[in-house]
Amino acid sequence: MAAEAQDAYARERKRMVEEIAALTRETRLETGRAALSERVMAAMAKVPRHEFVPSGEKRNAYANRPLPIGHGQTISQPFIVALMTDFMDVKAGDKVLEIGTGSGYQAAVLAELAGTVYTIEIVESLGREAAERLNRLGYRNVVVRIGDGYQGWAEHAPFDSIMVTAAPREVPQPLIDQLKRGGRLVVPVCYDPEFALDIVEVAEKSGNAPEEIARRHTATEHHVLMVGFSPGQPYIGGLDPKLAVPRRATPRTRVPAGSVAIANAQTAVYPFEISGGWNVIGRTPLAVFDPAREPPSLFAPGDRVRFVAISRAEFARLK
Repeated sequence: MAAEAQDAYARERKRMVEEIAALTRETRLETGRAALSERVMAAMAKVPRHEFVPSGEKRNAYANRPLPIGHGQTISQPFIVALMTDFMDVKAGDKVLEIGTGSGYQAAVLAELAGTVYTIEIVESLGREAAERLNRLGYRNVVVRIGDGYQGWAEHAPFDSIMVTAAPREVPQPLIDQLKRGGRLVVPVCYDPEFALDIVEVAEKSGNAPEEIARRHTATEHHVLMVGFSPGQPYIGGLDPKLAVPRRATPRTRVPAGSVAIANAQTAVYPFEISGGWNVIGRTPLAVFDPAREPPSLFAPGDRVRFVAISRAEFARLK
């Protein structure tokens, strides 16, 4: 009977992976990805999600939706786990920090790809159960800690990547400090017309539909060339050549803080409300510059950046 159950779970897991692949193709305009990496898909096909859900939810373990795990927490939708893992571009040997262990499922997926995963859970019972579960399943490269994840894990820093599965209102300073310079940042951007002040003009100049602009902007990995002009303002290379448009003929007298803008071959993020002549295509809810932080800038030269599209509702929740 146990063998039959495992075979059934294997079939369901295979079906889940096929559904993730199909959904990735369907959402390619929103995410900029028509397919996820083979390494990520192999990890999703291997990790036994039914081991990370309560017994009453095992029948739903491979449904492509979040499931309750107690204490008001959920295990994330498999598609979201796969997509965010793919955005992180984890390499073999990488040292990864995860904030919000939950049941340990995301940590297990990361462990299939990274050298070591350090994960922190603030709910003690969840953290202890996750640690026991991961150990029982043989994930020896995952280290679980009970505590406030927003303080990071300084003794193991710097990290190649940091995944925050419990969204803060802004990026906590200790996490910025503990991310390896030249590491990877995932920056949420709302490309809604309310924030994309110049999207129509950019569409006309570039020959792309507005939704195609967001897709192209999120499809590639960018890199911070320098920080300056205004305190904390990053100049980011790697823009899709088909989005390369000149600066506005007439600069705006006021560009809102967090505005994500493009000009020529670069992207800039405005750290606070100032004047500017770049073409605004969206806005991030993250605090780009805070003089009370050390260092005050979220970005540093050499950082690799992925822009991820979010909705207006998600923007309001993160702001």
